[in-house]
Amino acid sequence: PRAIAPAARWLLLGPDADRHAVRTTVRSLAACRPLTLSGFRPTLAAHERETALAAFAGIPTVVLAGSRDRLTPVAASRRIRAALPSASLTIFP
Repeated sequence: PRAIAPAARWLLLGPDADRHAVRTTVRSLAACRPLTLSGFRPTLAAHERETALAAFAGIPTVVLAGSRDRLTPVAASRRIRAALPSASLTIFP
């Protein structure tokens, strides 16, 4: 688990993450099978985002984004908000 901590902190949590959050995240990742982790990234490109979002069009939604989010950058959060007519967007610094 310690070997993946720097990558988990960089990609998922940021430099000021609470130690408990880092430990919990690393344990969760370490518990995953390697095939699960390695297979995750390619599925993102194949995912039909607009189709998936359309299923939520009538549901009040709040999109929360971090200004330095690496997994869902602000531009992507704005696109999610635009695809959901009843959604609001909050961007945290």
